Amino acid sequence: MLKSYYIPTLRRRKELGRITFQQDGAPPHVAKVVLDFLREKFDKKLISRNCDFFWPPDSPDLNPCDFYLWGYLKSKVYSNPIPETTEDLKRNVRREIRRIKAETLKKVSENILTRLQEVISLQGGP
Repeated sequence: MLKSYYIPTLRRRKELGRITFQQDGAPPHVAKVVLDFLREKFDKKLISRNCDFFWPPDSPDLNPCDFYLWGYLKSKVYSNPIPETTEDLKRNVRREIRRIKAETLKKVSENILTRLQEVISLQGGP
């Protein structure tokens, strides 16, 4: 996905040098070959376990997929009609992702900034 779609898309849009890439610390994501590839593409703009930029573990409040996307998708994907097969589930997920409006994504992005500013003002904790 990264090699075949994401990186080429960023290059085509001339955004590769501007993007900071963040991922979780799942073992497949932090394998040496994966981190070497990501460092080559994102240099110091890589947020991951075993990298220069530390991201606090168990911080779903700072991850838009955790604080917005997964709950939103679950509420939509499992509403009527309830998927009965894996293909139904995939179709529902794709449909609901396509329905997310650009304005909603903009608000989620702005919300991340607010959340990060709060972390900074609290010096990382309560």
